[in-house]
Amino acid sequence: MKALYSIAFFLFSVSLYAQQQSELYEEDVPLIYHHEMSIGWNVHSNGMGAVFRKGKQKTVSRKHYYEVEAVGMQHPKEYKFTYYEDGGKFVFGKLNSLMLVRTGLGVQRIICGKGDRLGVEVRFNNFAGISWGFAKPVYLYVLVPAKDGSQKREPEIRKYDPYRYNVDDIYAQADYKYGLSELSVYPGLYAKTGFSFDFASFDTGIKGLETGVVIDAFPKVIPVMAFTRNPQVYLSFYFTVYFGTKW
Repeated sequence: MKALYSIAFFLFSVSLYAQQQSELYEEDVPLIYHHEMSIGWNVHSNGMGAVFRKGKQKTVSRKHYYEVEAVGMQHPKEYKFTYYEDGGKFVFGKLNSLMLVRTGLGVQRIICGKGDRLGVEVRFNNFAGISWGFAKPVYLYVLVPAKDGSQKREPEIRKYDPYRYNVDDIYAQADYKYGLSELSVYPGLYAKTGFSFDFASFDTGIKGLETGVVIDAFPKVIPVMAFTRNPQVYLSFYFTVYFGTKW
């Protein structure tokens, strides 16, 4: 009878140990999720913006993505200042505010996987697609003769004309909403490459950083600034913080 009890206890111990090892293995070995989605906020050498991505696992180390990214793009010669002490800031010579909306496809390759849940996964990214340039005319508060016939001047919202208004005619910049109905669209191309670092603690989560370089090229010059050359190719270095989920 003692022998039967000993055998039963031994089998129970082995079964319990095997169950614990199985649960430990399931916890520590990450599953492969076939889909993921993330959003991110970035700063770059010409402004800032946001990005949305959705991806699909193609192999253990490669994922395919599509992305939509919207960023503000500033001219290198833009400089805000105030001419009148009681006035607001504005950029003298700025004709249009420029926003780029990038729509493209990409490939992401894992070059260094996570060793454990506290590790960092390093990926190499390549994206390319269409860069849509949206140029919105700049409206300003311009000082014009008062309507009462006096020698005073009062601010009035008008579209900026570099050949009509001097710097001492400008009181402040008007709200961004003025000129939205006059958007001009400039289609171009973009290419992006960089590295991302995913340090999410859970297998179903995405949390990381990305840094790299992106080039936007347009067949036509986008008139952003007066009195200076406007580039057709924009080179930007970017830094993105992103969050998301896998399933």
